[in-house]
Amino acid sequence: MAGTDYDGIEAVFRIAKKGEQLDTFAIEVLTFHAAVEYELEQVIKKLLPHPDKLFGKGVKFSFPHKARLLCALWQKDPNDADKLNAVLKALEDLRNEVAHRGDIPLKNYKAKLTEAFREIEPATGDDASMLEIAQGISMFIADDAGTLAGFKATLDAFDNLVNERLPKAFGVERKDRT
Repeated sequence: MAGTDYDGIEAVFRIAKKGEQLDTFAIEVLTFHAAVEYELEQVIKKLLPHPDKLFGKGVKFSFPHKARLLCALWQKDPNDADKLNAVLKALEDLRNEVAHRGDIPLKNYKAKLTEAFREIEPATGDDASMLEIAQGISMFIADDAGTLAGFKATLDAFDNLVNERLPKAFGVERKDRT
C-alpha cells in the first residue's frame, strides 16, 4: 500500500519475536516514568490558581516541560529544585533511551539516574529500583513526608508495634506471619 517493497508478513513475525523477549526493565521504566509524570501534574495543579487553564483540553505539556515548570514554581529552597530537576532529567533520559534504544547501554543511564536520585535520597544503595526512585521523587516533592527511607522506617516501626509489641503487651501469642 505504501508503494514500497515492505513485507508485512515478515513484519508480523519480527513483531511476534519481540513479544517473546519482553524487557521487564523497559516496562518498569516506562510505567514509573508515567507515574512520576502524573504526580508532577498533581503538584503543579496545587501550585496554580487555575490549573484547568493549563491542563484542560488542547496542547499537552511534555514531561520535561512539566519538570521545569514545577522547578520554576518551587516555593522552598531553590537548590532542592535543582536536585529534583537533575533527577527528573536523568529519568527522562533513561525513558528516552528505553523508548528509542540508542547505542549507549541502559545501565549507564540507570547509574546516572541513581546518582542523581542519591542527592535527594541519600540512603539510596547502588541499584535503586524504579519503584523506589518513583516513590522517592514523590516523597521529596511532598511538603511533610520527609525521605522515602524515613517513611519506610516509620512503617517498619509501626508494623513492629502493631504486630509484635502490642500483642506481647496484651499477652496474645502471635502465630508466624509468613
